[in-house]
Amino acid sequence: MNTITKTLDHIEKWEISINPLEENANEFWCLNYLWQGMALLAHQVQKFELIVQEKLDPSFTCSFSGNAIQLEGIPQDLITSYFDWYAVSACKYVKLICKIANNHGAALNKERTNSHAERIIPALVTYRDKIASKFCYTSHNKQDNKAEKMMSIMPQLTFDDNAFIVAAYQLLTHGSNSASLTKLSLTETHKILTERYIGSSQ
Repeated sequence: MNTITKTLDHIEKWEISINPLEENANEFWCLNYLWQGMALLAHQVQKFELIVQEKLDPSFTCSFSGNAIQLEGIPQDLITSYFDWYAVSACKYVKLICKIANNHGAALNKERTNSHAERIIPALVTYRDKIASKFCYTSHNKQDNKAEKMMSIMPQLTFDDNAFIVAAYQLLTHGSNSASLTKLSLTETHKILTERYIGSSQ
């Protein structure tokens, strides 16, 4: 049998020996298509970040959103969709990596896939749960408070510290707050995941 050593996670040092034609072919196909989509979304967001950066004085730190003149011509609605799509795909990707590692005994201590995702990409998991996969505004989950429900249907996108981010601010209302939703950069998240799963920031 022709086996290869596959590194699943360069940070955790998860390695498995498999025959790629016989073992986990479907799983690796899923990882491949997910990563291609994630990389495309990150590239698109970075392209628009560079356009905005060119308009700015690099000696100043700026934060703006909405109708700011620096964002003129930037498809903010589309970029917001990129964040949603990325969050859903990235969570699937990270969980599948954990599942494969568990199946092959690569992880020293088996970890539930949900727990693994929450450890690796906590802000992204929360954003997916409360906004990207569904608006918690429309759900009946008692763990979602009023501030989070309102925040889930409010414009999210902000340009801050040379990157587009979501959940840049917190909402306080009816004695509750949206603190569970924390500042999230798609391009920075993709860089972190690239270093972890591909082994390079490039």
